[in-house]
Amino acid sequence: MQDTPEQKFQRFEHQRRRIYQIAGLFSIAFMSIDVFAISSSELYQSWAERWVHLTNNLFMAVCALLLIWMLSQRRYHLAFIERLAFFLFTFDSLC
Repeated sequence: MQDTPEQKFQRFEHQRRRIYQIAGLFSIAFMSIDVFAISSSELYQSWAERWVHLTNNLFMAVCALLLIWMLSQRRYHLAFIERLAFFLFTFDSLC
């Protein structure tokens, strides 16, 4: 029995959600490694530089957790989550 186009679309959207969740978990892991590296490194001379960098990583980790949670909920459209993620990461890059 062949799948209908709607079933194929649902399966594809489910796969995209799963991939985005895995990517979010990897980003949280890498940000955590970065936090530990910065706190033990002498790369940043002033406390202000360290504080800004650590605050930025904490903010992005919270945003990634929020996006992962939104991906696990079925009530949020995937297009909305993708736009929100694009806005957050662009805002972080510009700041």
